[in-house]
Amino acid sequence: MMSTKTIDLGHVARDLELPPEKVARTLELLDEGNTVPFITRYRKDQTGGLDEEQIREIQFRVGKIRQLAERKATILKTIEAQGKLTPELAEQIEHANTPKRLEDLYLPFKPKKQTLATIARERGLEPLAVEIYEAWPDAADMRARAATFVSVDKEVRSVEDVLAGVGHLIASGSARTPSSAAGCGASFSGAERLFARRWNRHQQQRS
Repeated sequence: MMSTKTIDLGHVARDLELPPEKVARTLELLDEGNTVPFITRYRKDQTGGLDEEQIREIQFRVGKIRQLAERKATILKTIEAQGKLTPELAEQIEHANTPKRLEDLYLPFKPKKQTLATIARERGLEPLAVEIYEAWPDAADMRARAATFVSVDKEVRSVEDVLAGVGHLIASGSARTPSSAAGCGASFSGAERLFARRWNRHQQQRS
């Protein structure tokens, strides 16, 4: 937990129109585990007679400040791990005074959720998905073409793995138009069916 010294209690005191020393002592009592009713009734001499509503407001505001500080620390650590943290960005993050401003700064660096299509793309299967969608002659024998993408190093250990990844890419829209979405499954058999339709259309256009 952040100590009271790292929090701008002067700002809190000004907003609540209370003496800074009363705010500081009240926060110390709260951090020691005392409840708001207990402080209100039995620690009036230390808080200067603050009522329950005032003490709860101090508790609420300081809690928000601490949450923001913890979020800043997490974001700084995440961006630094990516090797993208510059002194200028660090300063902007440190001085962000609202959660929205902080999240806006973080957005370009926020790790994207990995989908099955993303994994397939990272494993180098997107070129085959494009070939299948566009009915390239090289992919006429889909299983034979898929075999050339098998790679133990990339965790694509079989033709079925390759075509499953291709199916995920096609289903996600990476290699097709939205109108073809309904005709595609996220499995290798779905990819084969889509290819068959595309190949037949290609052949008809050539004849």
